[in-house]
Amino acid sequence: EIEQELSIAAGTPLTVAFNPHILPINRGILATMYATLATSSAERAHTEDAIRDLYRDFYADHPWVRVLPKGRLPETRWVRGTMFVDIAVVVDKRTGRLIVLSAIDNVCRGASGQAVANFSMATTEKWRGQDGQLQERTLWWRISIFGKMAEIAAIIWV
Repeated sequence: EIEQELSIAAGTPLTVAFNPHILPINRGILATMYATLATSSAERAHTEDAIRDLYRDFYADHPWVRVLPKGRLPETRWVRGTMFVDIAVVVDKRTGRLIVLSAIDNVCRGASGQAVANFSMATTEKWRGQDGQLQERTLWWRISIFGKMAEIAAIIWV
């Protein structure tokens, strides 16, 4: 499925190695993906920094995705209890491979995490301040109005 979707996006067949890691942890997924970089002279200009910038641009509108700075690799401890996915890219010049590493908390990425995110969106007020900057605050006081999470969920989903 990973190769299929990346091949569609690239417009050409791609081969990708995907390696989830077995670790002594009770939650989270750490994965490493490998892809062979193109070898034409024009495509060699894609340095690690340029590829990282491509990832940052692609995920700019995705608040749950954090593309990590150069030299920092994802760790499950930094995404534990969050909806974030941390991504790092590394270019192995010797082998001509792009290495993409990612970490998620698989417990929070399911329906429970979506419910919390939806609740936050439903109870967040946004406005522009006098300086023109976007301001926001979560209106947690609404919880006391509804009383129970079940009632809140029923109201959000109706």
